[in-house]
This record gives sequence, structure tokens and C-alpha cells, in this order.
Amino acid sequence: HAVGEGDVAGYRQSMADLDPVNRIADVKAPVLLQFGTTDGYVSGADASALSNAASGGTLIFSYDVGHRLNGSARDDRDAWLLEELGIPVPSQGPSASP
Repeated sequence: HAVGEGDVAGYRQSMADLDPVNRIADVKAPVLLQFGTTDGYVSGADASALSNAASGGTLIFSYDVGHRLNGSARDDRDAWLLEELGIPVPSQGPSASP
């Protein structure tokens, strides 16, 4: 269906099937959501809407950053992925020598 210039409602209706808020509840796999609290692209309202639409098993983190997430987000994502894959998380300290 064609959408005319300036037809915001028509555009939203035509894109509704691709809207993550409308689709996330259909995901049957573990989900990790990470948001920056000062993100210029994903508003707090959008992050909340997606978080609220997600299933109960979804892990949600927010960070005091913009759209580009930081090292803490990377560490959280890595730990989550390792846990989901059943891979032991490596220890952060020095190895013990016999």
C-alpha cells in the first residue's frame, strides 16, 4: 500500500508489522535489551514501550550513555551471551599457580 508524502498515520500503519514493540512478544528466544538513558535516537518513551511489550524473561539494562553503549554494556552483553550459551564465564582475577 502506497503512502503519500506527509501521511504519518498511513506510514505508521504500513510499518506496524515491522515495529519492534508490536513484534517482541512473539520472540521465543531469550532477549537482552540495552538502552542509553541519553540516547538521541531511541527515546526513553520508546525504550519503555519496548521493555513493557517484551516477555517476562527479557533482561533489560540501561546505561548513563547515549546511543553508543559503553564498556559496561559490552561486559553485560558478553556475560549474558556466555550464560545463554552455557559457557562458563572466565574469572577476572589472575590464574592461581600450583
